[in-house]
Amino acid sequence: MDKSKALQKATLGGSVLAAITASLCCIGPLVAVVLGASGFAASAVFEKWRPVFWA
Repeated sequence: MDKSKALQKATLGGSVLAAITASLCCIGPLVAVVLGASGFAASAVFEKWRPVFWA
């Protein structure tokens, strides 16, 4: 495999990874709705961390 093809594949892989990472803010709430997780359920999970996040 020549160097330019390897660079092209690495660039494509990085672009796909960046697109997935950037869309997580939109995918996360949709997954939560599909799984039935509400804000109250999520807050119960983080209750023990409340003092840490409060500061």
